[in-house]
Amino acid sequence: MQSSEPTNYALTSIFSAIEKAMSMGIQGYSQNHREFYSRPFLVKQDEKVMKSGLRERGIAKVVVLGESRPYTIETQVVVERNRAGDASDYSKDRYDHRLAKKLLTSILSILDKREHNKNAIDDFRPF
Repeated sequence: MQSSEPTNYALTSIFSAIEKAMSMGIQGYSQNHREFYSRPFLVKQDEKVMKSGLRERGIAKVVVLGESRPYTIETQVVVERNRAGDASDYSKDRYDHRLAKKLLTSILSILDKREHNKNAIDDFRPF
């Protein structure tokens, strides 16, 4: 699991950045909308794994922690494996820290770009 430093962004900005960074699509949310689960996506496989007939897919999970600002963002990517031909029987194989770090970096860069391009007059909300 990869964790960010506490960030001082608005919760709605964090949610929109997570949705934009999860380009594979969002499969579901937790009840309080603080956990995001991605749709299964293809993972680049090793040649040995492909030749053995195994197929791998990844599922990302992003969690926003904290009751109020600053919020901490945690990412986790689980790689599941199955035998070719049996698309319904996947089992957890390992955690991919590299993909989790890449997803976290993407979320934080989207937040930084959004904050940098913010117009004080257009983004002002009196209430």
